[in-house]
Amino acid sequence: MVDRADILRTPAEQREKGEEYARQRYLNGIAKPCKKAPDSLDNEYRRLVANKADSFFEVDKYIILAAIRSLPENERLFIQSADKEIYPANAFIDLYQEKSRFVPPRHFLEKTDIFAVKLYREERIYALKSGKEMNDGYKIIRVDRDVKRYVTNGLFGDALTGYKINWDNDYELSHLLKLKSMLIVLPGRVVENLAV
Repeated sequence: MVDRADILRTPAEQREKGEEYARQRYLNGIAKPCKKAPDSLDNEYRRLVANKADSFFEVDKYIILAAIRSLPENERLFIQSADKEIYPANAFIDLYQEKSRFVPPRHFLEKTDIFAVKLYREERIYALKSGKEMNDGYKIIRVDRDVKRYVTNGLFGDALTGYKINWDNDYELSHLLKLKSMLIVLPGRVVENLAV
């Protein structure tokens, strides 16, 4: 794209401006800068990310197995039982303030996956929490449907660190907020809203 300042630019500056213009057109999906460039940066990005994730899959498997081995024997046997069913799950927590017109903040799990293990009529819910640093590995925590275990183990990250929770008084938080409910979602099964 030519502008009035082009006559004042050196050939190197004009080339740099042209390259930047071509780069922006490519990033915006308008035109490829050369024949070898991928048609879609989105698809190329997804391919590269998938390749990177696949390369860590085997390593992750061994780190998770190490976390399972660190569990007490009864928990390990429950998770590794031949007749068990394992379901992925998710959870979030709502806060509310009495007589407030504002929508309460909703907090989701941070650096944590939860899964439910069902063996006959017994079901246990576990959290697979990754460490704060990349090389900290994973920790498995049995949380079931106990809101206190989710909060005290920091599964919602730093969302509740500014609050003092009075567990004996209707789960009241400082700043006049209360834990309203925690929702555990098990795909393909009933969504369970745990009033606290």
